[in-house]
Amino acid sequence: MRITCRAALGVPLMAAAALVLPVGPAAAATGNLYLNNADVYTDPSGCYPLEDSSIVDNNTDTAVTLYSGPDCDGEELGRISAGDDESATGARSLYVP
Repeated sequence: MRITCRAALGVPLMAAAALVLPVGPAAAATGNLYLNNADVYTDPSGCYPLEDSSIVDNNTDTAVTLYSGPDCDGEELGRISAGDDESATGARSLYVP
C-alpha cells in the first residue's frame, strides 16, 4: 500500500483541528423583536414575514437582515442593528441569526 505525504499529514491535521475548534449549539438572539408595535418575539431566530412598511423595533443583541422576498430570499435590503428601530419599507421578510 502506498501512502502519499498529503494523506499522511492530512489525517493528523484534521484530527487536531477537530480538537481545537469549538463546537456548540447555535444560539438565538437574546431579547425582544417587535413588529408593528403589536407582535413580540422573545429570543427570536429564523425568518419572519413583514407587512408593507412594517416598523421593526430590534431590542435583541444582534442585527437583523431585511429581504425583498417573503421567505428571507431575494435581495438583501439592509440591516437593523441591535437596539435600533426603523421602518422596513420595501422589505417582505427579515432574518434573525
